[in-house]
Amino acid sequence: MAQKYLNGFADLGYFKILTDDTSLYATDTVSGRKSMTGARSCNKTDNKQTANIPADDNPAWDTLSDWQATTLTIVMRFVTIEQLAFLSGATMNTSNTGFEEGTYDAAPFVALNFRAAIAAGGFRLFRYYRAKLTSAEVNHQTKGESTDPQDYTLTFECSARAVDNKVRGVEEVADLAAANLWLATIPQQSAA
Repeated sequence: MAQKYLNGFADLGYFKILTDDTSLYATDTVSGRKSMTGARSCNKTDNKQTANIPADDNPAWDTLSDWQATTLTIVMRFVTIEQLAFLSGATMNTSNTGFEEGTYDAAPFVALNFRAAIAAGGFRLFRYYRAKLTSAEVNHQTKGESTDPQDYTLTFECSARAVDNKVRGVEEVADLAAANLWLATIPQQSAA
């Protein structure tokens, strides 16, 4: 039997969130998913606060785990100037060739999704319902003797959507066609 383990990271993309309140969560299906080619790696850190709940003279009768947020640190080989401007909340110039950043820029919340290959076949798919770019870093170096590219490191803080407090969705599919179909949309969610 083939062993199952994750063996890859690809097809990063995002959707603009149109509505995120206690009655409805919806993303922009008209403009659709914006693909970010050049994704190299993604490091995920779930930020949870834990506390012991004592009872019956037992100091750790139960443990409470409060999920604060998830931090995604994504290394990109390339990010377009339009994507950087949109994700950071910056203003594109009139010729759409650059952008201006300021202290009052407000990065929008977006829905992120991507896939990871499973070595035995198929894909594990990840969707983050509410993510905000908090940092976009690149280290500039002279070319010198090196041909190494200057990768971007994008940091996103992912938090719960308002309608149902979901942070992340994960699914496994057998083939690329099913993966592409899953990645193509973020389902609308109404309050129960």
